[in-house]
Amino acid sequence: MSIPRLVEIAAGVLMVSVIMSDVFRGVVMPRASARTLRLAPLVADAMLRLVLLLASRHSPDRRHDLLGALGPILLVLNATIWFFSLILGFALAMHALPHGFDPPVGLLDALYASASSFLTLGVSGHEAHGVWARALVIGSALCGFGLVPLVVTFLLNIQGALMQREQLVLRIGERNRKPPTGPAILEQYARLGRDREAALARFFEDWDRWSAHVLLTHRAYPALAYFRSTDHECDWLAALSAVMDAAALLSNLEGDTAAGPAILCHRMGSRLAQDLANTFRCRIDEIPDLERTHFDRVQARLRRAGFDNAGSGAAAFEAFNRMRAEHEPAISGLCRRFGVERAWILSTPDDMIFPSGPGHVSMRAGGNQP
Repeated sequence: MSIPRLVEIAAGVLMVSVIMSDVFRGVVMPRASARTLRLAPLVADAMLRLVLLLASRHSPDRRHDLLGALGPILLVLNATIWFFSLILGFALAMHALPHGFDPPVGLLDALYASASSFLTLGVSGHEAHGVWARALVIGSALCGFGLVPLVVTFLLNIQGALMQREQLVLRIGERNRKPPTGPAILEQYARLGRDREAALARFFEDWDRWSAHVLLTHRAYPALAYFRSTDHECDWLAALSAVMDAAALLSNLEGDTAAGPAILCHRMGSRLAQDLANTFRCRIDEIPDLERTHFDRVQARLRRAGFDNAGSGAAAFEAFNRMRAEHEPAISGLCRRFGVERAWILSTPDDMIFPSGPGHVSMRAGGNQP
């Protein structure tokens, strides 16, 4: 066999190996994996940069539409690349064995034979002879037969995980002003009076479970992170940021029975943010502490809302900044990577943070900026 034929076989086998490795680790294996021999992460990174570049040149509504289409586009694009790459890989190997088929195959005939076998049509008009040619036909059919149900199952898992993720995000968006902030969440629950502490405890328990679910699903299926929430003023990362701020604030209130669930929620949410930031290789920059004057303003808001135990002492201030340092850098890195807008802790309803640079934010409406 000539060297060009050997090279063609090697290229086909390598292409099939890379795609099957990508499918196995991206669809079958339910945990994060290294990027070696992975095609999907490279496609996702390139598409994200392209969409963010295009979105930066449009109005906020158009920007939201473009970013919202990224997740579905990636799913369709990855499935298309998988199918056509496997067909092409087997076609290259078949073309390197032209006399293994009757009649002999050219490149276009090999593509047709590969696609016919991959889709289990069996109408290529070329009969395989010999061990290697028959092995290629059978291998193509097995890959096609296995890939279709895997992709369908993958799509169903993605849709199911999205529905579960968005339930609490939708609730927090509808029950609080948009964009949500930590103090605004606590102020909303303060209106419940005597039922406030029990309701807040349930709220943080729900978000504790939500964080565990999102960590599991988004590490197993990283494509989920590219799906935006339907409400661009309350994206899931923005909601997580607000809940983490609320948990850090409530954890420092003495005598509040919801402080325990808030601490547990903050631990799980911080781990979620940190693990996802590592998974997506986000740039993590040091975030400056919230200034004392800003913290005192937050505590004053909480006291006016009915949280009489909201102190403004140095101990509470330092404890809040320690907890904030556990989640804020990772969330900031994730928001910057995915182009998510979120509210600053003291923002007004017209203010929205843009992921504009390391360790700082820019705001749509100016004022109240750190």
